[in-house]
Amino acid sequence: MSRVRLAAAVALLCLCASVFPAAAAPAAAPDAAPAPATPVDDAICDPIDPAACLLPWPNNHFTKVDSSTATGRRLALNPLATPRNVAGRPIDPTEINRNDGFSPGQSIVTKVPGLDTPAAFAKTNPVPITNVRRSFEANAPIVVLNTKTGRRHLIWSELDSNATTPENTTLIIRPAVNFDEGTRYIVALRNLKDAAGKTITAQPAFAAYRDGKATGPRAEHYDKKIFAKLSTAGIGRKNLYLAWDFTVASERNLTERMLSIRDDAFAQLGDTNLADLKVEGRSPGYKISKVTDYTVEQNAQIVRRVEGTVTVPCYLNAPGCPTGSQFAYAGLDSTTPLRIPGNTYDAKFTCNIPRGADGRTYRPSLYGHGLMGSGTQVNTGKLYDLGANGLMFCGADWIGMSSEDIPNAAAILADLSRFPTLADRVQQGMLNFLYIGRTLIHPQGFA
Repeated sequence: MSRVRLAAAVALLCLCASVFPAAAAPAAAPDAAPAPATPVDDAICDPIDPAACLLPWPNNHFTKVDSSTATGRRLALNPLATPRNVAGRPIDPTEINRNDGFSPGQSIVTKVPGLDTPAAFAKTNPVPITNVRRSFEANAPIVVLNTKTGRRHLIWSELDSNATTPENTTLIIRPAVNFDEGTRYIVALRNLKDAAGKTITAQPAFAAYRDGKATGPRAEHYDKKIFAKLSTAGIGRKNLYLAWDFTVASERNLTERMLSIRDDAFAQLGDTNLADLKVEGRSPGYKISKVTDYTVEQNAQIVRRVEGTVTVPCYLNAPGCPTGSQFAYAGLDSTTPLRIPGNTYDAKFTCNIPRGADGRTYRPSLYGHGLMGSGTQVNTGKLYDLGANGLMFCGADWIGMSSEDIPNAAAILADLSRFPTLADRVQQGMLNFLYIGRTLIHPQGFA
């Protein structure tokens, strides 16, 4: 896979990691055969950056109007536009297209021929990571503008440090703070220089919009929604190398999957108002599978270990929420996961009761394990030590990114279309923790 296509793939994965939990993008294997190039088709790609089909990214060109969403837009990535793996398989955008915008933490990626070496970067002199306040300089060559406030966003920029040739080097613009949810932003690049200090000429497709030679709905959008906004902010169009806009996903879109399954699961217990912070309804069902008592000689810090399972409603599309499954939905545009009738997951837990807990009030605490770890990591001395401070820890597998998910994570590295299987199961894992937590504090549970 070329560096430019890899940059597009990484940017796409960053989107997945916003609307889903975060994960690292795979590096290109040094000896891997190059992936088949994605044809640049103006009908599905954006000709203002012809280096790769999904550039520049993020980009409202890859969305459509949808009055049912909080932003009024919905992503509309074409499967033929997405990066391909070494087997030639494009990333399936079905799950990504459920979203009404891009990540609040999304890096901005584009390819600027000529601005692809350290010398050219120095001549252009954009905002560096070492001095992000330069984002607000009047003559800054790279600007990201909040269209609601009319103010510039705090950013910094760099060239792709992993690229091996100038031809494969992309420009990356990073938000120094997250973008505002549900907000449209404009990216403007101007007065860019090559290594010799010469101004880089705009690509023909964008130049036509900038110079008023293009016609049609997009030309009108550029004039009224992009160039007019930039002009109000003191940025003229004649020196622009490139400009485009993108919309950040709404708060509702970013949270509704997890909140939906949480609220539905707790309503099944009889608690329909979690905002009041009161424990209402019944306890989740649970089973104790093993109780181990320890003498002082065996363990000086804990007196008992209790192991078992808590039964949690499962919202994934396979019985028992196995690794590799993902949310079930009513349709392609739905963002509310459904539960297969009767589908449950038995979430394993391990609770360690500190020595001396008899007659003393201890605060229960849930322990989240390390990356691709397990709930048994709660069985460590450093956590036992906290028992002396009135804390009792219980651990559980955070499924989706637990040890049993390692094979699925490896499969995702080969096929990014599988990424939702990790992201969705992680959210089911969060629900598991919430149910175990409720059991810990409920009078009908462990309290």
